[in-house]
Amino acid sequence: MGAPYAQCAHDSSQPSGSGRRKLLRLRSRARRQARHACSRHLTDAIHIADFEPRGETGQDWTTLVYFESFATEEQISPIDLLITEADTDAERCSFLNHLSLAAGLENGYPTPVRLMFCGENQTSGMGGAKIVKAISSPERVYVIRTTRRMDPFEPGRTEATSKDEVAG
Repeated sequence: MGAPYAQCAHDSSQPSGSGRRKLLRLRSRARRQARHACSRHLTDAIHIADFEPRGETGQDWTTLVYFESFATEEQISPIDLLITEADTDAERCSFLNHLSLAAGLENGYPTPVRLMFCGENQTSGMGGAKIVKAISSPERVYVIRTTRRMDPFEPGRTEATSKDEVAG
């Protein structure tokens, strides 16, 4: 549960040579409820956008909504992708609890959703709750993350985390 914002270059331009492509359109309330912090078009194949609460910065955010899409030539298992993300987060956290909230087809696309609790992130010193959804189409994979920072907590104490703390 690192700080994806820290890598933001505040560049919302398209990479050179990129044309209009047919992509899935993702709709979110994040655009209305938060400030668009940055967009990164790392290559023609990788696009990332961050949204943070109004009045917060990339360093002091409490909730970050993070959209990512990348092109793929072969079908990627979105479940494996989220398990790999949990494994990576486990290396950064004092402990990590994670569970599947849903897995199935959404509008014909494989779509799992996982909830992850990080006791204390080694970089930020904060605890966190993250909901991650991955959508896999034949040409692209989309990942939507909502991360909520909170005070660090001990194993077994995630039940003390209120719905408001997780949902923001």
